[in-house]
Amino acid sequence: MTHRSKFTPPGSYVTPLTTEQILQRMDVAIRARSSGQYAIFFEGNLLSRLRGNQSLRQALEGATFVLPDGIAPAILCSWLTRRPVQRIPGPNFMPIACSYGVPRGWRHYFYGGQPGVAARVAANLSARFPGMVVAGCDAPPFRPLTEAEDEAVCRAIESSEADVVWVALGGPKQEIWMHEHAGRLRVPMMLGVGAAFDFIVDTQPRAPQFVQRLGCEWLYRMCTGGPRLFRRNLKAAVGTLMILARERIRLALTRPIGPRGG
Repeated sequence: MTHRSKFTPPGSYVTPLTTEQILQRMDVAIRARSSGQYAIFFEGNLLSRLRGNQSLRQALEGATFVLPDGIAPAILCSWLTRRPVQRIPGPNFMPIACSYGVPRGWRHYFYGGQPGVAARVAANLSARFPGMVVAGCDAPPFRPLTEAEDEAVCRAIESSEADVVWVALGGPKQEIWMHEHAGRLRVPMMLGVGAAFDFIVDTQPRAPQFVQRLGCEWLYRMCTGGPRLFRRNLKAAVGTLMILARERIRLALTRPIGPRGG
């Protein structure tokens, strides 16, 4: 693992690659049957929880890819790299990867969500992308698993010979879960996609396209997801704005923000 100083600019966690580049690197890992790789879709909720959450920081540091799901991580990365950074939302990437994997024979495992949702997601995507291989589905209980239960999960995933494990446990639980299991699960790639399962089978409404393009899905979900989600997203929004302001000031004091000179 790369050593990091005590202060890590949050934008430096982001992997500034395109969707096509991510897919190509996933294919290399799957062909090589490597293991221990995982991808985090970095959004405002995770960003706001960074401070004081060592487990989340370790998960971000250990990830193969940290993809800018939310507008704030994309902005932070663009400030550091001085070039535009493309957002890669998990719910958008998931069907693209499933389609990409059909001619390559990728085997997909769906882990998480409410009871029955993972199987519905697998059925939905299989119908959309004929030839997609479903290796398995599982929805763990909403409580910490016992050691025996966790071992059973690992055995089920490994025995399925999955190439890609889609993890929908909610953040930051899914990110920490992938980090803790990266050295235990012999699968090429895990990706934490949060609410993507619910969006695919319409158990939760997704924001309209114009809201997505503005990077304001968090605001739509805050206003439509009920009191608990409202409070969580409001807290995350305030924390994210504070992080953006601090980083803007820090960069302004160390160097001008703008296009790199030629």
